[in-house]
Amino acid sequence: MKQIQINGTEPDILNKVCEDLVFTQYQESFVVIESANVTNMKFNAIWYSLCFEGDSVIWRQGQEPQQADNHSFESCLVSVRCSEHADYVGASLLGINYTKENDSIKVQFTFSSGNDLVIEYNQLTDSAAVIC
Repeated sequence: MKQIQINGTEPDILNKVCEDLVFTQYQESFVVIESANVTNMKFNAIWYSLCFEGDSVIWRQGQEPQQADNHSFESCLVSVRCSEHADYVGASLLGINYTKENDSIKVQFTFSSGNDLVIEYNQLTDSAAVIC
């Protein structure tokens, strides 16, 4: 079994307060196909994005996510801002855990609120989902 590869540098966000959370979803004909195409999190006024490719978890530092300029709703990207989700936003991030089982990679974020946020990537379908 292949190991999980980290592409980029895991950000120094442990024990820091999550200030914002935005998921970029992929939709087809208004049906969510992928709920976490990109996971964007803000800590100390800096945005970080998490996505997947093959056996890799990809971390990037960047700018605030913007709503995509879609030309059709047959297939489109949609930003879902979770700014008021108190289980995560306003809570400190206590841990990040990476696991791989069969054709799935999970990234588990543990927050001081007592709640976990899990992003699960299915390598067979090349899609990521939010599991709360």
